[in-house]
Amino acid sequence: MSATEKYTTTNHYVTALISQAIKQGIDANTLLRNAGIDPQIMTNPGDRVKTENLAMLVQLMWNAMQDENLMLSRVPCKPGTFYMMGKLTVHQANLGKALKLGFRFYDLILDDYKLMLEEKGQIAVLRLEQKDQEKDLDHLLTELILLAWHRYSSWLIGENMLLLNATFNYSPPEHVDEYKYLFPTKHSFDQPSISLCFHSGYLKRAVVQNEASLKVFMSRCPVELFLRHRTDDSMTKQIRLLLDKKLANGLPDMVTVANSLNMTKQTLRRKLQAEGTSFQQIKDWVRRDAAIYHLTQQAIPVSEVAQLVGFSDPGVFVRAFRSWTGVTPGEYRNGVKRAGVSRV
Repeated sequence: MSATEKYTTTNHYVTALISQAIKQGIDANTLLRNAGIDPQIMTNPGDRVKTENLAMLVQLMWNAMQDENLMLSRVPCKPGTFYMMGKLTVHQANLGKALKLGFRFYDLILDDYKLMLEEKGQIAVLRLEQKDQEKDLDHLLTELILLAWHRYSSWLIGENMLLLNATFNYSPPEHVDEYKYLFPTKHSFDQPSISLCFHSGYLKRAVVQNEASLKVFMSRCPVELFLRHRTDDSMTKQIRLLLDKKLANGLPDMVTVANSLNMTKQTLRRKLQAEGTSFQQIKDWVRRDAAIYHLTQQAIPVSEVAQLVGFSDPGVFVRAFRSWTGVTPGEYRNGVKRAGVSRV
């Protein structure tokens, strides 16, 4: 399985995107069919969608609306705008200069939101000001903007730009658990502003990309925005990759993983807390996504799926799966059969 085949995300995004499409008079069923997504996925809040399919849905909506802002801003942002920004910034000497030029570019063509870069000693702050958040009640545009600039910044310098903190000027949304993956850091809500904070040293990192690699990156958007950067060196990513490899033979405990990383259990726990997650949560992610894959791709008993993802007791697996998705494995699989297509 590739990363996009294996990783999933909450169906909140499908529901919010389709709601926006319907508001704009776009045929929702056609969008979902072309994106390979079962419409029934929106009926259960616990269902998951493959990252690849979600990215395809966003791409189809960009094309249908002719707006990279998904009609969530007062003035449309024509397709190709993000790419044009890339052609300007990819030639800059370092990330700091690239971000400042990119923000200036968007400031010239859009009046709906403003991006700013602030430096306070060793802390850099990417701040987003939106003039009409009433058009973005589901925070779709907010999340896409932050994702785009964080992922693009990481890609420009060839390494994952680790976040120190993320602030939001709204209350925790219903899909707040997904923020731990989209923005892996500590999150603060109901704050004065929307921002991503990171070490200012990243701003001095050299830009290592060029126009040729830019074309490849942009051709993969928006899927590149939903995936962590390939050179992501966060502790969360390291452990997830390690657990992915170990799943077939049984997941190791936290002490074993910490020892393999040459650190104490306490140090590992502290590092994960700094990234806004925990060892148990990463184990749940790995098991959940693997379980969904087996349930939707292979005609095997639920009891066998339980064993494949590390549960010796099918009953415990059923309870865990319900806590992850809101339905039992059997209900999830039956939903797929009724639809006749993959739900993820």
